[in-house]
Amino acid sequence: MLPDKCSIREANRDCVDPPAYVITVVSNNDEFMLGITCEKHKTSVFSKIKSL
Repeated sequence: MLPDKCSIREANRDCVDPPAYVITVVSNNDEFMLGITCEKHKTSVFSKIKSL
């Protein structure tokens, strides 16, 4: 079961847009879900992940 809104929080406010993407990390043979994001926050989330 997935949440019904984006998991991003900006300026102390939760994003209320519906999710469009599941954010996962693959490590060896395992995959872990970190959260979900809407279309609006997709680019910023992927940029942050790449910088880590």
